[in-house]
Amino acid sequence: MGVAIRAINLTKYYGDLLAVDHVNFEVKEGEIFGFLGPNGAGKTTTVRMLTGISRPTEGTAEIMGFDIQRQSVKAKELIGMVTDISNVYTELSAWDNLIFMGRLYDIPKPKREKKAERLLRLFNLYDRRNEKVEGFSRGMRRRLCIAMALMNDSSVLFLDEPTAGLDVQSILTIRDLIRELNQEGLTIFLTTHNMEEANEMCDRVAIINKGKIVAIDTPERLKRTIKRLQSVEVSFYAAKEGLIKDLEAFPAVTKVMKYGDKYRIYTENPPEVLSALCEYAKANGLRIITLNTLGPSLADVFIELTGIKPEVGPGMFKGGLWARKKGYEVKSRDRRGATLVEAHRLLRELRVAWAIGEKDIKIYYAKFPSLMFGVLFPFSMFLAFVVGRKMPISRSIPVLVAQTLFFASSTIGPVTIPLERRIRTFDRFLIAPVSLITVLLGKTIAGFLYGILVSTIPVVIGSLVFHSSVTDPLALIIGMILSALCFAAMGIMFASIPGQSPGQVMMPLNFVRIPLLFISGVFIPVKELPPWGQAVSLFSPLTHTIELLREGLGGGSTFGLPINMAALLLYLALFLYIGIRFHIINQKRE
Repeated sequence: MGVAIRAINLTKYYGDLLAVDHVNFEVKEGEIFGFLGPNGAGKTTTVRMLTGISRPTEGTAEIMGFDIQRQSVKAKELIGMVTDISNVYTELSAWDNLIFMGRLYDIPKPKREKKAERLLRLFNLYDRRNEKVEGFSRGMRRRLCIAMALMNDSSVLFLDEPTAGLDVQSILTIRDLIRELNQEGLTIFLTTHNMEEANEMCDRVAIINKGKIVAIDTPERLKRTIKRLQSVEVSFYAAKEGLIKDLEAFPAVTKVMKYGDKYRIYTENPPEVLSALCEYAKANGLRIITLNTLGPSLADVFIELTGIKPEVGPGMFKGGLWARKKGYEVKSRDRRGATLVEAHRLLRELRVAWAIGEKDIKIYYAKFPSLMFGVLFPFSMFLAFVVGRKMPISRSIPVLVAQTLFFASSTIGPVTIPLERRIRTFDRFLIAPVSLITVLLGKTIAGFLYGILVSTIPVVIGSLVFHSSVTDPLALIIGMILSALCFAAMGIMFASIPGQSPGQVMMPLNFVRIPLLFISGVFIPVKELPPWGQAVSLFSPLTHTIELLREGLGGGSTFGLPINMAALLLYLALFLYIGIRFHIINQKRE
């Protein structure tokens, strides 16, 4: 039996805090492996390193023999993950959620649609496939999460608290589902706080405490290692006052705990306690209702090893639905073959980036209120600064288009990235076999599409209502495309600022956008500015946007098409580079 997961000296520091301390373990293929530990023990950090979401400070992790950092694409193609929260896209339907996952893994359209249909039928969600997920129950969302994790035919499935907060029927359904998946050969890494679930489901368990693995074995072997956790459980018809103190005085008793109407007496010598208990009941006139000897439970072992104190208080997957990926066959290739592989990989990354951008537009901005907001905010500034100055239409339409491009394109990254990080849907990108650059390119595409979409509205209105003319279509098209990309990249750059909400990211962005607007020559053409004003305006990408738009819509240009194009391309490259570098730095810190 091969090794599915291997952790080798996995270590993670957060500043001076050692969260995971040189962890080593292996998970065999086809195993259900439980990962237990108290809150703050390092469970989540370990799983994030195993799945490539977080980079280890030291050590490595392997999935089916592939290093999760150095061979991330190959390793991540073999991984499926269900986080502790149902990180589905609630604004999309169940069908669209699965189709997007298929596109994220670049599964061909016929295959992903067939797979999505079969998963929805088998998870009993097909009849509601076209409904938005926001109306689903917790159990339905959990089933959808597992279905999404299975879209890529993974070999290893990470499950983080899969039954937490669910009703009894949903818990039983998901546990049966996990068993079915495992019987089909899927390796399952189960993180849970539920000791009963781990005891029933897992072939082996590992217990982590304070960043270190304190035990790895089968549940039964772990329970046998600690004899002092044996116990005698008794219940009386009517208990007497001071009963717990009397029981604690018995020979060989280590502690007594009350569970409902039952008393559990922990001891290394159950026969001696049984004898003393019968004599005590007879001497005190107590009637025993139940009397049992118990071995240590997995929860007892967990508490003993971690030192924590309890707080108060069939046949579903037949027919080839899920086909495990076995790994990769490495073949020698000539230079031409290698070039074709690289070209194929580039096309794949571009397809995935487009799918991410399209998804963002569909969720966040392809709605009438969002479109109107994208136009109305720049239009309000247009009224305040342009109409009040009685600017001619020939000069006012380019101003409105430039402002719309500027504010719309640069907004989508700072809105979507912090929001998706908070609700954990961004983790889906980090687990998928795509680079972070591809994800950010997808977000840039979303900003580009939104900017083009809303800025076309004033161009059309100006043409139909005010009879403004397009004198240079090439300059107009180039100006809109390059500007939308440039401002979208600027938004991605600001989205790298750590923040828990879009508002925390938008505030510094607005501190930059407003000054750039006023030094750009939007309201006063660059050629009418004094020499020092013209020099300052060059530091705003919006200057070159308005120059291209004025050239396209009949207002003339100061610098000419080649210079404005080159400037926007330079700003685009600069914003993308800074944004990508800061996002990578932030990921290393997680």
